[in-house]
Amino acid sequence: MKKLSLLIILCLGINLSVNAQDVARRAELPYDQMELYVGSPSLVQGFIGLFVDIAKGLSGTQDSDRFGCYGIGYAHQFNSWFAVTGKFLYEGYFNNVYTDKTKETLDYRYLTNVFTIMPGARFTYLNRKYVCLYSSVDLGMTYMKDSNSKKDPFSQVIFALNVTAFGIQAGSNVYGLAELNAGSDAIVKLGIGVNF
Repeated sequence: MKKLSLLIILCLGINLSVNAQDVARRAELPYDQMELYVGSPSLVQGFIGLFVDIAKGLSGTQDSDRFGCYGIGYAHQFNSWFAVTGKFLYEGYFNNVYTDKTKETLDYRYLTNVFTIMPGARFTYLNRKYVCLYSSVDLGMTYMKDSNSKKDPFSQVIFALNVTAFGIQAGSNVYGLAELNAGSDAIVKLGIGVNF
């Protein structure tokens, strides 16, 4: 009886792994996707901001107001499990500079803009008609620029890396998406996309 149960479980397991990619989201492959999304600040900017805020907080005269990450993405789905992607992201925050440590009188504010462009690869591990689960890796460049008028404006280009640990798309030709990221993209991201 144990051998029969084990054989049935093994056969079901093989069948499930084969069926995970059986039903493609679109009948014809390859196809393209365009996505718009909004999310929390990125992990990289969060860490940079944390260290800057700690350093500025020690002086007691500055703090920051972050307003999230916005982006547009494109993907070319070659087959049911692999896509080449590209994304353009914008992230920003206001820096508040006060006259003293009490932070009662605002001296001035300036905006820091962060632009990121990253090509990448997405690997789909569950591709059903209405639900798709995936992970991805992206590699690119980030351009940071602040508009501090009282001091010399600061700008720099840095290396950008992002790993999507978990992503889900729900829908058919028009779909919603949610992702958990670590790196230069929003930590938590929600969006909408379209297949064409």
